[in-house]
Amino acid sequence: MNHVECANCEKLRAEFAAYVEHTKKQFELMASQLNEAKNRIKELEEKLGKNSRNSSLPPSANPPGAKKPVVKKPTGRKPGGQPGHSFHPPHRFPPGQLQDVVHHIPETCKGCGDSLPKEATEGLPEPDWHQVVEIPPSLIEVIEHQSHPRCCPNCHEITWGEIPGEITRHRFG
Repeated sequence: MNHVECANCEKLRAEFAAYVEHTKKQFELMASQLNEAKNRIKELEEKLGKNSRNSSLPPSANPPGAKKPVVKKPTGRKPGGQPGHSFHPPHRFPPGQLQDVVHHIPETCKGCGDSLPKEATEGLPEPDWHQVVEIPPSLIEVIEHQSHPRCCPNCHEITWGEIPGEITRHRFG
């Protein structure tokens, strides 16, 4: 049995192949730049470690005595964003660039403990989302985790599915 594909499928396959090829070239370039940077760091560390005792440098080329590190006075502020700091939401990848979507749907109501329907009822808000960008050896993989709301048929409270903490703690794997 012959399988006939539509023109749009062929176009999407070609676009995806071009995207994969472009991504591979980008990773090769980044790997090359990383190796150059590692070599430069090694070279600079070797230079930094030289003094009149372990090289042919004159004593006048020795670095001055070690300085005490600067100790900052505590400000009393907690780490992280401070009150009044404006929120900057993360970039959201479009559905066409996602490799997978994982749905987190609540099973029981937080209000009364009753079972919730598997399907969403009308009028509920869109699911919350958190995307994690994974960088495997040859491709970038973006997985979106969606926290879906469900309305309890008993008490009408809206309960959201929970995205596990180990997922929301990071944006990159």
